[in-house]
Amino acid sequence: MGFTDKIAGLLKKKESEHIEIVSLENLDAHILSRIKENDERISEQSEIFLDKILKDIDDLAQFLESLREKEREEMFKKLDTIVKSSQKQFADSLKHVLERVHLERKDYEGLTEFHQQVTDALQQMQKLSRMHGRYLYLAFEKEMRTFNKTVKEMATYHHLLGRFLHSQGKEVVDLQNLREGLAKRRDVETAIQSLEREKAQTRTEITSLEAKIQQLETHMKERETSEEYEKVLAYEDHQNTVREELAAVEKKVYNILHPLDRDFRKFKRQVELGNVSFSLDILEEYEPLTDQFFNEEEGYPTLKKIASTMRDALEKQVIKEKGHKKEKVLDILGGILKGELADFQKEYHMLKKELAKQPVRKDILQDIEGSRRSIGENKSRIEDLKSRMEDISSKIESAGKEMRNIEAEIREECRGVGLELEE
Repeated sequence: MGFTDKIAGLLKKKESEHIEIVSLENLDAHILSRIKENDERISEQSEIFLDKILKDIDDLAQFLESLREKEREEMFKKLDTIVKSSQKQFADSLKHVLERVHLERKDYEGLTEFHQQVTDALQQMQKLSRMHGRYLYLAFEKEMRTFNKTVKEMATYHHLLGRFLHSQGKEVVDLQNLREGLAKRRDVETAIQSLEREKAQTRTEITSLEAKIQQLETHMKERETSEEYEKVLAYEDHQNTVREELAAVEKKVYNILHPLDRDFRKFKRQVELGNVSFSLDILEEYEPLTDQFFNEEEGYPTLKKIASTMRDALEKQVIKEKGHKKEKVLDILGGILKGELADFQKEYHMLKKELAKQPVRKDILQDIEGSRRSIGENKSRIEDLKSRMEDISSKIESAGKEMRNIEAEIREECRGVGLELEE
């Protein structure tokens, strides 16, 4: 086979010979194996282009080394100065350009990177040739022709290498894209697994809280049906009854004494004016009448003293009151002096003593209330967790849909490289 035919054969696109069936679990390993095979083949077949390009680079490097110090033919002084400057700049600049070209690896990615470096180098050579070439041709025509021939050959094989990589590297690119798709699938799968774990943990927490609620409800029921609880309830009922009776006594006394409030203030004013002889301090301490009455000692002597003096003041018209109103006030004052409030006072203090009795222990009520509060808190927590479960389930569903779309893309891409996934 001739050199041209060999190159033509290399530039033909590689076609898949048959369909291979691979499991999804083994796909990544199979792709890596295929990429390795392709890299080895491409590395071997690219030698014909690489050898030429690398040799041209070496030849150019040697040329530049000699050009830098090469003697020039005698010229006009001004032109000689220009050529000398171009000679040095051209050689130094191109040397730096060539030094940036490296063949690190001979796999597809390494060759693609090398091809790009050569592309950049050729562009720089073209630019430098335009800048300095016409002057250098005047002094080194033969050498510059050789230089241009070498660059042209290098460009030819660079172009052929590009076509070769394009025709032979498609499968490598497709396989690498497949690997990226698999990596995306793994990421989504990992996310789904993480969500499933979170969902399971949330479900476990809900189950644990439900069991705790059941325990609390059982405990609360046991406490509420206990003899101790019955005693506490009976005590509470009794205390409520006592409070109601106490309130009733207070209301009765208030209804009796309240009508005296206006005349009591009139009486106090007359004492302040000196029209009635009585202790102002006692009057100030005895306001309001109802409250101070309940604080009096048995028999309420202070209130009787006030009532007696007020009655005298009314009868003597020091306190101005007349008609039915006067008779009503005098009647109330008379009742006070006769001791008609004594029974109310005794009943009031008896009820107060009853309320002040040492209560039964109420730990059971605190226990039941604590259980009820914990049940409420746990139920609220369960609602939050159920809401989180719904959110997690929605994310899992969304991720599952994304996973199916990725797998569909993977199946489609597999067909492009002669692979078919097992069902």
